[in-house]
Amino acid sequence: MELGHDPKDAKGIKALIKKKEEDIAALRKQLKLPPSRHPQTTEITEQKSEEDMMDLLMKLNERLTDTEQALEKALKEKQGESTSQPPEVIPTVTTAVP
Repeated sequence: MELGHDPKDAKGIKALIKKKEEDIAALRKQLKLPPSRHPQTTEITEQKSEEDMMDLLMKLNERLTDTEQALEKALKEKQGESTSQPPEVIPTVTTAVP
């Protein structure tokens, strides 16, 4: 049976492609063939993975640098306050025990 399709029907085309892929997978399973892969698939996947890891590493490094700068700024401000202002005195309340 020949199946036709309307070129403007994207769902129909996707369904036909999916059916074709399922048929090929079923035939490979019957013949016990390994799934076919392009030789560069593994290499491309590894490159993409390495790129993703480098991007993540760069973002984390940037966040770490920003955090370090914020902490240094806060520490300098705190040190500046402690030298320009007298230490804050916390009043203590003493109560006599009867």
